[in-house]
Amino acid sequence: MEPFIYNHQYNFIKQQAFQLQKNYLQVKDESVISAVKANAEEKILAQFEGLTNQQRQMLGLIIDLKQEQDFHNYLHSLSSYILSFPSVSEDTLRKLFKKNKKLNLPDLEEIDFSKLTYLGWNDISLQKKFIVYEQNGEWIGIEGKYTPVQHKNICFFCQKQTKVSFVSAVTNATSTSDPNYYKSLGHYICSDSQECNENITHLAALENFMEKVKEPTV
Repeated sequence: MEPFIYNHQYNFIKQQAFQLQKNYLQVKDESVISAVKANAEEKILAQFEGLTNQQRQMLGLIIDLKQEQDFHNYLHSLSSYILSFPSVSEDTLRKLFKKNKKLNLPDLEEIDFSKLTYLGWNDISLQKKFIVYEQNGEWIGIEGKYTPVQHKNICFFCQKQTKVSFVSAVTNATSTSDPNYYKSLGHYICSDSQECNENITHLAALENFMEKVKEPTV
């Protein structure tokens, strides 16, 4: 069977599995446990389109889990079917940010692309955050100024309370009446992109940000 699970979907499955495992420890009523299992299975299957019977059966095994080792084995088996983030070269990254002549790139050989929904890194010297995402076969690169925040806050991408930075990106918006017009968009985003990739369970916020930053304004 070919890989069919994206990183954010795998994170969602983990979230449901951990919640179910927690219920096993706290709830003794079997009818409640059965309802929670059915709900978890329904939510997981809803994350996918066009599943084969074999894929549905594999995901649906969550209803058979009881012991801690069962949950571990379930998640481990699914990890073999994760779709890796597309391979990207240093040349591609430099082309995405060609206006930045002092671009400092991450060590791509040290990155586990199977655990990425997006590629992100910070350049402390420039106080900038770089985000790379593939959408509809097109590479999108966003460069934004980041300001660390003292207190934890909700990350716009993963919706978890983490150590965040305020990231402000200048869009490609234009105005026919003012050639100097520019539009800026800012959100609290995880300072650690790896942590964000481990938490993110949906694409809507990430894709919304990427689209709005490149969205033209007439």
